[in-house]
Amino acid sequence: MADNAGFGASQQEIHPPDESIHLIKELICIKTGHPPVNADHIYSLEQHLDAFVHPCPTIRNIPGRTLPTASSNIRANLQGWNEMNQIQRAQVDNLFENTPEDHLKLAYDQFIKKFGRAPFGVLEFYRFFLTYEVDLYLENERNKRTLRRQQLEMTKTIDFVCRMQTLLHSRIEALQVSQAASMQREAYLQNQMQELFEHLSNVQEEKEKLEQDHNALQQEQARSLAELEDERKDKQMYMYQARRQEFPERGSSTRNASHAPRGRGSRGRSRPPEALGYLEQNPAI
Repeated sequence: MADNAGFGASQQEIHPPDESIHLIKELICIKTGHPPVNADHIYSLEQHLDAFVHPCPTIRNIPGRTLPTASSNIRANLQGWNEMNQIQRAQVDNLFENTPEDHLKLAYDQFIKKFGRAPFGVLEFYRFFLTYEVDLYLENERNKRTLRRQQLEMTKTIDFVCRMQTLLHSRIEALQVSQAASMQREAYLQNQMQELFEHLSNVQEEKEKLEQDHNALQQEQARSLAELEDERKDKQMYMYQARRQEFPERGSSTRNASHAPRGRGSRGRSRPPEALGYLEQNPAI
């Protein structure tokens, strides 16, 4: 008998008669996030979804309705026990003895959903149950394969996400290192700029000081030149006055010694005013 605990949420090749049970399975997966626990889980939910009470499990020819068993003893509701041979009886007895009651209930109700009636006899239900169990087993295997494939895809996705996170962390660390280096470079450049501003300020102060010293030297030079000029003029005036005092005494003594009258010669001529100006300009004569 197939294990029904591994029902998956994905839908695989649903046949129209089994649409209801697949919808119930999907509803359980949607509401709980997990597949049905067992067949009784599906059967109980199906009972709650039934909007009416079925009066009898043997009502037939009612298409489109579900007819769950009125009694928990499905074996008592089946007929045709005396029509089987010993081999068939042994197989049927083995089925009922080794199959949980909730699985029998689910199979019985699925028979009614599929054919719109209750089974005619025990052999018909036995054959249907075997087919139903095989279908459940195959569906369970398909769901398991689908689940394994989904788990593999999920594992690949998780690995990819982990690699991307690792790469992202590496890039973040690289950016942090680059940012730290940039901040250090910026601090260094700011210090250099501050030092350049300070040096420029010192140069400007030195320039102003040199200009002040130059102006002071020019003023000192102009003052010294003016003093020299005043000294020169005073000396020139002193020499001029000394020469004037010297020249008249010489003229009078010469006139008295020669007693000669004035003529047009150069020796008897007095110096014109231009000569005096020349003497002022050349006091060494």
